[in-house]
Amino acid sequence: MKPAPTASKGPIAILACEAGKPFALKIVHYLEQRFGQEGENNGDSFLVPVKETHFGSSEIKTEILESVRGKDVYIVQDVENSICGQWEDVPADRIDPAPPTHQARVFRTYTVDENYRALTTLVDAARRCDAKHITIVIPTFPYARQHKALGRESITASVVARQLEDLGVKRVMTVDIHKPEIGGFFRRAILDNFMPGKRMMHCVQQLEGYQKERTTISSADQGGVSRANFFAQTMGVPVVTIYKQRDYSQPNVVEKADLLGNVQWIATTSTPAQEGREVIIPEDMIDTGGTIVKACELLITKGAKSVLPMCSLPLFNGKALQRMDELYAKQMIRGVMGTNAVYHGEDFKNKHPWYLEVPIDDLIAEAVYRINHVMAITDLLS
Repeated sequence: MKPAPTASKGPIAILACEAGKPFALKIVHYLEQRFGQEGENNGDSFLVPVKETHFGSSEIKTEILESVRGKDVYIVQDVENSICGQWEDVPADRIDPAPPTHQARVFRTYTVDENYRALTTLVDAARRCDAKHITIVIPTFPYARQHKALGRESITASVVARQLEDLGVKRVMTVDIHKPEIGGFFRRAILDNFMPGKRMMHCVQQLEGYQKERTTISSADQGGVSRANFFAQTMGVPVVTIYKQRDYSQPNVVEKADLLGNVQWIATTSTPAQEGREVIIPEDMIDTGGTIVKACELLITKGAKSVLPMCSLPLFNGKALQRMDELYAKQMIRGVMGTNAVYHGEDFKNKHPWYLEVPIDDLIAEAVYRINHVMAITDLLS
C-alpha cells in the first residue's frame, strides 16, 4: 500500500536528453497512471519538449521549448545509450572496405562524454529558465569507476559531482553506482542510489527450472565478494568466490583466475553421482564482458552445469555482445539478466535471445512521484 501524499514541490516537468528519451517516456507513462490513481492528473503532459543539436564542430546546444518556470524539474539522461547518435559524412579512406564514392554516410553513436555534455547543457538551460528544483535521473553515473587516485590521476567522479552541483542540481538519482562513497563527493546535492538486486533475485526465482537446492552464487572477482554474499544470504544458497589477477598495464585485461569453493551438486537420491550446479554471477555492470567470460569458462571447467550472469547496468561495450553470443552458443550460459537502465533498442532481445531484461523504470518513476510529494523513498532504494 502506497503512502498518502503529504505535500508537493509543485508541478512536475520531465525533460529528456536525446539519449534519455526511451527511459523518460517510461517514467512519464507511469506518472500519468500514478497521478490518475490519485485523481491529480488534469490532462497535462509531464514531458516538456526539448531540442538537442549536435554541431559538426562537436559542440552541443540544448533548448527547452516550453516554460518550466517554478516547476519541479526532472532531467533524464542515459549516457550509455548504445543506439543514439547521428549520420555523418566520412572520407572513403577511413572505411574498410572502401565505398565506391569518395565519401560515405556512417552512423556514429554518441559517446558517454557527448551524452554527459548534453546533460549539462540541459541542466544549465533549466536553471536559466527559473526551474524551482532540478533533479537529474541518470541511471549510469558517468566516470563512476574513476573514484580514486592510485597515482598521478584525476578523480573524475568527484569532478562530475562538483560540476553538477555548480550547475544547480539539487538531487541525483542513479542506479547501482560503482562505489557508494561517490555520494561523499557531493557537498550539497542529494545522491539517491537505487539497488535493483532484490527485484532481479525475484526474477531469477521465477525462471523456468529454477531449483534453490541446485543454485550457487559466485563472485566474478574479489571485488564482487560482498555482493555475492548478499545475494547468497538473501536467496539462502551457497556462495563461491573467483580470485583473479589483473594486468593493470592494459585496460580490461585479466591474466588468470581460480575458484574458491565447489560448484558441483551431490545428489541425495539413490544415485551418488555428482551433477553441476546452476551458478549465478551478480555484478553491478557488464562492460566489455572479459571478466564474465573468464568467470563462466572457469565455473564450467570446475563442474558447473550452467551460468547466469546478471547486472544492474548492461553496458555491453566493445566485444561484449559477441562474447555473450559465443557463450550462449556453447551453452555455457543460460542467459544474461540486466535491467532496462541502459537502452539497446527495441529489437535487442530479438537479436540476442540470451538477454533477460528486468524493468526498473517504475521504481524510478515512483521515486519521482514521492519526491515531488515529499514522501519517503527508503523502500525503493533497497
